[in-house]
Amino acid sequence: MADAHPGGADVPLTLRLSVPVTAGFRAIGTALAGKFARASGFSEEDATRIERDVARAADRTAGAARDGANLDIELTRGDAGDLEISIRCAGGEPAMVRVARSS
Repeated sequence: MADAHPGGADVPLTLRLSVPVTAGFRAIGTALAGKFARASGFSEEDATRIERDVARAADRTAGAARDGANLDIELTRGDAGDLEISIRCAGGEPAMVRVARSS
């Protein structure tokens, strides 16, 4: 039986990452979001757009972060292959990036 999600299992998946809010570490979260999207069957073009959207959201969230705060990124692939990426940190406004998987 073939996987429902190319490059991954046919079950929902959640990946969590916590990094310092500094720009260099935020870039790790952005890159991970793109890799997660590719592994979940999104096209290169879609994955690049997801990286860009996550970078903007992470920058907004980190903008008001407390000194020494961590940026918590949670990447979730749902049953239908849709992605939901939540971004939080102490003192910052939480952000969410949602991407529907097209058939």
